[in-house]
Amino acid sequence: MSSEKKHLLVIGAGASGLPSIRHALLYPNVEVTCFEKSNDIGGLWNYKPHKTDLSTVMKSTVINSSKEMTAFSDFPPEDTMANFMHNREMCRYLKNYAKNFGLLKYIMLNHSVVSIVRNDDYETSGKWKVRYTDGLVS
Repeated sequence: MSSEKKHLLVIGAGASGLPSIRHALLYPNVEVTCFEKSNDIGGLWNYKPHKTDLSTVMKSTVINSSKEMTAFSDFPPEDTMANFMHNREMCRYLKNYAKNFGLLKYIMLNHSVVSIVRNDDYETSGKWKVRYTDGLVS
């Protein structure tokens, strides 16, 4: 494997993005950044009671598989969590996962990806052009 630094962008800090960050960090030549569109991690499990353009679960949503089947193999859920976790517990589980593995410093909140296209020299560089907004109002 090449010793050249690779830059990896993970889009979304939810149930897929968080383990993607964690496992990418196992490679010493990979620099990881995660763009999360909302103001918090947890993805759609982060329930939003107000109208939003973000995907979110309903207030009453619970997972439809047991916590043991849903949990990541390297991070078991707390014993006190319900077997079929409510969305608040699932979101807490994801936040605990991120904290446990030190992932928060790689996540940029309020960053929305606008477009992704291959770079002009993609065939030789493997690079992509990513356009995003950072949620700041000027």
